[in-house]
Amino acid sequence: MSETIIAGVIAFIGAIIGGAITLAGVKMTIDQSNEKEMESKLHLRKHAVDKTMNQLIDAREKLLHRKDAGEPFEGALGGFLISLKKVEGIIDSAAESSRKVYQSVLNIELFLDQIRYNQEFYQRPEKEKFSIFDKEVLNCFLFLREQKLEMINELQQRHPN
Repeated sequence: MSETIIAGVIAFIGAIIGGAITLAGVKMTIDQSNEKEMESKLHLRKHAVDKTMNQLIDAREKLLHRKDAGEPFEGALGGFLISLKKVEGIIDSAAESSRKVYQSVLNIELFLDQIRYNQEFYQRPEKEKFSIFDKEVLNCFLFLREQKLEMINELQQRHPN
């Protein structure tokens, strides 16, 4: 074989090896970037859940305060709905919040739709109406807390130290 062919084969093999090393480096860079982006999104979702939980606690406390002050359920509910709109804003602003979190808050609205035209519900004693509604709010809160714990666990798995 001539020296030219040997030099060509060596150059070809060198180009293949160099290309493979470059490809591996690019893949590692992309994987690392994707990991950082996922972690960032997870932090944003967790922050949105924290804010949502705080807003729900605040709304619930105001609702219970109005109940203790003797305000009728319908009036107290109006204040809660204003707070619920703030919760929706928090979730909407965190575009990365999970569908489950959004659905949990939406469940309160669905419950409100169910009782809105339910005369049987409104014939119940005030204390019972508050209690039924409060149970829905607490279910939402517990679900959000569960979601937050899942996010914390996922973050801890990504960074065990």
